[in-house]
Amino acid sequence: MRRNLATAAVLVLFLGAGYVSAQPEANRPGSLLIYPLITKSNSEDTLICVTNTNTNNQVVTGYPLRKGDVEVKWTLAYAPLGSNTWSIQDGQIDLTPGDTYCALASVFANITTPFRGFMYMYADDPNGVGPIDFDFLEGEALVVGIQPQNYLFALPAIPFRSKACDDDSGQPRNVQGWCFTDGAGPGNANGRLDFNGEEYLKFPAILYQPFFLDQSSVPNNVLNDEIVLLLGRADGRDIITTCVGNVWDNKERRFSFASFSFICWTRTNIENLNPNVNFPEQVRSPGQSFELFSGWIDIKGDFGTPLFGGTPTSNVPILGAFVHRADLGPVGFTAGTLLWWDGVYRDPGAFLNR
Repeated sequence: MRRNLATAAVLVLFLGAGYVSAQPEANRPGSLLIYPLITKSNSEDTLICVTNTNTNNQVVTGYPLRKGDVEVKWTLAYAPLGSNTWSIQDGQIDLTPGDTYCALASVFANITTPFRGFMYMYADDPNGVGPIDFDFLEGEALVVGIQPQNYLFALPAIPFRSKACDDDSGQPRNVQGWCFTDGAGPGNANGRLDFNGEEYLKFPAILYQPFFLDQSSVPNNVLNDEIVLLLGRADGRDIITTCVGNVWDNKERRFSFASFSFICWTRTNIENLNPNVNFPEQVRSPGQSFELFSGWIDIKGDFGTPLFGGTPTSNVPILGAFVHRADLGPVGFTAGTLLWWDGVYRDPGAFLNR
C-alpha cells in the first residue's frame, strides 16, 4: 500500500499540483517552437517539420495576403561534434494556410560537417514587420539512427503560446489582424523574444524525467539513457550553466547533484549528472549477471556564469528532453521524450534573439 500511495503522490506532483497556466503547454499549437534535439552525424540525422494549422484563406483587402499566411523565422544553435564552439544560423520559411514544411537539419543550415544543438522558430508578420501572436504553429523533429543501429524516434517541438492578443490593451496589430508580440507584458519593446508571460509564456521552473533505466557502468551494458538540456537565453553560447537536482532510485534513495554544468546545450548520460556518486544499483551482486539502475530525476537551472566576464545570474531557465537507449546491436531500441515541467521561471525570464 505504501508503494501505491507513493506512486499516487508522484502522479499528483507531475500532473496537477502547482500547475500554472503561464507555463508552456505540450501538444498545443503555439507562436514559438523550440526543438530541443537537432543532430547530424555519420550515425544520426534529424528531419525537422513545422506546420501551420491556420486554414483561413480569406484574402486581406488591399494586400496579396490571406489571413492564414505566416512567415516563420528559424534559428539553429549548433556546434561541431566534440566541440563547445557554438555558432548561429537563421533563415525563414513562408507557410500558406494549412501548409507543412519538412527538411533535414543539414538542409536547413547547409552544414555538411557533423554537428548537434537545438533550434527555435517563431511566427512573424508576412511583411517582415515583427513577431506576431499566431498560436497555430506545430512542429516535430524526427531523429533517424543510421549506423551502427537503425532506429527512428520523434520529439515534438516545445510550443510557447503568446498572450499579446488576449486582452484589449491596444497592442498594435498587423494588416491581417494579428497582434505584434514585442513589447507585450512587462518591459518595453526591445527587439527580442521575451518569455515574460505575455509576449510568450514563461519557461518552467523545474524539469522532471519520471522514469529511466540505466546500466552503463556494467560491462557489456545494453541500457544507456541520456538527458538533453539547453539554456533558454540568446547569449547561452557564452554562459556556463550550472544545474542542481536529484536522481532518485527505485529503492527511494536520493542522490543529489549541485555542480553539473554545460555551455548552451548538452546531451549526456545520466551518470554524468554526478560522476562522483557510485550508484548502488549499478554494482553487480555475486551470482547476478547484471543489476539495473532505475528511478526518476528532477533538475533545474541554478546559476549562469559568463565565459568572458560579467555578473553571474541565478535561477537560469532551461528546457530538455530524454533519450532512452537499448544498445542491442543492429536491432537496438532508442526512443525520445520531452522532460516534464512544473511551475514558472521567475523574472527576468528567458529570452531569445529575433
